[in-house]
Amino acid sequence: MKLITLAALFAGSVLFIFPASAHAVSTLTWGDLVEDPETGGIFFDDPIDIQDDGTYAVPLNVSKDVQVETDDPFVFAAEGALFRIPDPEIGTREFVASIGGFFGSYTLAWEETGVYELDVYEVDPPSPNNVPWLQRVFAFIFGTVAHAQATENFVETIRFTILEEGAVEECCSSVLFLPGIMGSRLFEDGEKRWEPSGEDDVQALYMDAAGKSVSADVIVTEVIDEVPVTGGNIYKSFLADLATASSTGVIAGYAAVPYDWRLSIPDILADGNLEETLRALAASSQTGKVAIVAHSNGGLLAKALINELSAEASGLIEQLILVGVPQLGTPQAIGALLHGYDTGLPFDWFPLILSPERARDFAKNAPFAYHLLPHSDYYNNAGATIPFPLVSFEGGAALQSFLDAYGGFIENGEELRDFLLGTEGRTAPAYDDLEHPSLGNAALLSYAE
Repeated sequence: MKLITLAALFAGSVLFIFPASAHAVSTLTWGDLVEDPETGGIFFDDPIDIQDDGTYAVPLNVSKDVQVETDDPFVFAAEGALFRIPDPEIGTREFVASIGGFFGSYTLAWEETGVYELDVYEVDPPSPNNVPWLQRVFAFIFGTVAHAQATENFVETIRFTILEEGAVEECCSSVLFLPGIMGSRLFEDGEKRWEPSGEDDVQALYMDAAGKSVSADVIVTEVIDEVPVTGGNIYKSFLADLATASSTGVIAGYAAVPYDWRLSIPDILADGNLEETLRALAASSQTGKVAIVAHSNGGLLAKALINELSAEASGLIEQLILVGVPQLGTPQAIGALLHGYDTGLPFDWFPLILSPERARDFAKNAPFAYHLLPHSDYYNNAGATIPFPLVSFEGGAALQSFLDAYGGFIENGEELRDFLLGTEGRTAPAYDDLEHPSLGNAALLSYAE
């Protein structure tokens, strides 16, 4: 472990760039409207929900009910103008149909495959005499230009691809990859701080006692797939395999998501980027679902996301593949947090870039260092064997207080917690004193638990 292991230190990933419309909130629903015999309500029976950047296989020349919907809470109702893009490289649009609204159609048959765009417009809320009678007469006689809605009512444009049903054999789910700790490149105030060029870079990434970034200017820019000097090829070949699978059509797409690994898992999820990426991948996937591959700390993040999605997760995620995930913690985190053990870069004995002292000082208020600590269940996991104590104490006057408090070794989660917090009475060592164990952050330890 390189704060927490050197192998996990540069657990990188690749940034997947979605188009600017990745934040689209509109859906074109196409299917059969049926009536509920009990309530009399009308609903779509197993429709195709067409969203931005998706690919959908449909039967051609089959007319079904169609409706434009939007999740924008400020939009009363929506209608749309549908266009086909004969040549996406040129972008010229051919008008197909007006959907919804007063004069639009509420049925649609797909006559051709290809790329389509739907301009979505807001329908004004109903009001008395909203349209003058003379205008309604002219519209009835001469028709209305479907795509001439007022620009102030424009919501957005969604683009999607229509394929003929049966023309493409469904194969595989798209893939979302979550790397381990310290694999994402961090910038602060315009300067690259991770990977660090020296200890000043690490100091710029410090957290306060609540586990929040001291600097508000830290941003995630990209991920680290290769570190020529200290790490070599981390995820480079795996990401190349994903790119090949996507370019050859085995999967519709993939995303390797960087994140600010310093933060607590709830804080990482809070901006919604991970969930948004998952939903976008599912919308364009051949199966309508995503396979998540998660390494190390990425597995803890993936499990938290699934918990957050609750029952909805089964409709978005086909499978979760965990690789080397410390689900009950890792003992190496103890040495890193208390002694800066095995955290020097490139090595403890040659800390050219990062010293163990600086790494330990950084870890004290960093949430990631705590949620990798062994959980109390680490000792009680059915079927698991711990071949040696996680913490042991040698004899001698210097360690007598530990021997008195814990005996020869730590053997359960409660004792480990007491030792991390120094309840036996020790004081925090000096910055450069790596021989004596540091004191943990009680609030972050409680968060991790």
